Amino acid sequence: MNKKFSILDYGSNNLKSVAQSIKNLGYDCSITSDEKVILNTDCLIIPGVGSFKNAMNNIINSNIYNTIYKFHKSGRVIVGICLGMQLLFDMSDEFGSTKGLSLLRGKVLSLSSINSSKNPAKIPNIGWSKIFFNDNNTSNPFFKFNDEYMYFIHSYYVKPNAIVQLSYSKFSDTQFTSSIIHENILGFQFHPEKSGYIGQKLYQEICSYN
Repeated sequence: MNKKFSILDYGSNNLKSVAQSIKNLGYDCSITSDEKVILNTDCLIIPGVGSFKNAMNNIINSNIYNTIYKFHKSGRVIVGICLGMQLLFDMSDEFGSTKGLSLLRGKVLSLSSINSSKNPAKIPNIGWSKIFFNDNNTSNPFFKFNDEYMYFIHSYYVKPNAIVQLSYSKFSDTQFTSSIIHENILGFQFHPEKSGYIGQKLYQEICSYN
């Protein structure tokens, strides 16, 4: 287990719990915004709880976005968790239109846009929901989590432009993207670190990916 992980410190919450999940698996993990440290690791994890606009402002003002792009260009794995997954896309309509990192094509939209008038659900979406995979590709290391419950806390969801959806979940009887995969990028709208034993097993697969 020589892999090294960096947790991007850009002023968001929920960094320590993600780092602890990685450390519990026996991996070296640092919470950092230092470019040299980040570029010396094998996987960059971008967690996050909060608003898209504030997060992007922090990333831009601290010049961390250059480090993210360098890491992505290197071909090493980037993992987005919750808000961190949303930041990977082009833009969000939260508190007005805000440009994202644009590592993936797509938008971040309010759950209110898919909230059914016949069966309305509370926003934010907080609690346990199942994740469903798009196919029966059992060679996919994440397929074993099909039909498992994961813990969600979010008011916005990702609408990708390309076919990058790994799994979907349901809100107000409507499907939304709950995880994505594309080349060296993984993203999870739910919180594995809040999802108990099964979430820790998913982190094990994340750590072994690629």
